[in-house]
Amino acid sequence: MLTILTGGPGCGKSAWLLERIRERCRQGGRSLLLVPESGSHQAERRLLEVCGNQGGTLAQVTTFSKLTEDILTATGCRLQTLDPGGQVLTMCLALSKVQSALSYYRRAGRPQLTEKLVEAVSELQVCGVSPQQLLEVPDLSPKLRDLGLIYAQYHALCQRGKLDPSARIALAENRLEQSGLLSGAAVFIDGFEGFTAQ
Repeated sequence: MLTILTGGPGCGKSAWLLERIRERCRQGGRSLLLVPESGSHQAERRLLEVCGNQGGTLAQVTTFSKLTEDILTATGCRLQTLDPGGQVLTMCLALSKVQSALSYYRRAGRPQLTEKLVEAVSELQVCGVSPQQLLEVPDLSPKLRDLGLIYAQYHALCQRGKLDPSARIALAENRLEQSGLLSGAAVFIDGFEGFTAQ
């Protein structure tokens, strides 16, 4: 069952969720409260205030990054991800491999532009857009066509080496059921202003 609460700040949405979690704890049911990174500490404190010690064993506050890591750990997936410097170096290699096929980004080599390309590719990954999906769009501008070629090469390089950090969520999504982390648990989501496609 899906329930969506709407309302402005301070209207009681979070208090309602916490009360539902407390009811589940009293009945022995597991609950997971998914919150933004910036609100996790406050949510943990409020959960303990409302649910007491029983809340600490049957209810858990998590974030997307923590849930991702928990899923990957539970399924035995130990992979290395690129750090920011590694992302830039991998992007430089991707650019060099497709340079002759590029038109708009033919002379792309400046470090600032390479960093912007890393940001663009990361945003595409977070939004669930694959290199193939981008390249299949009809009548692409030369800039987007080049971005698609660069993204495809970057993605291929990451598949053979360390993974781009943005791709971890998609990997965890594919392993969610196998992890069993949400089995029998009610999931509550609070404090987000919006979501990406992932």
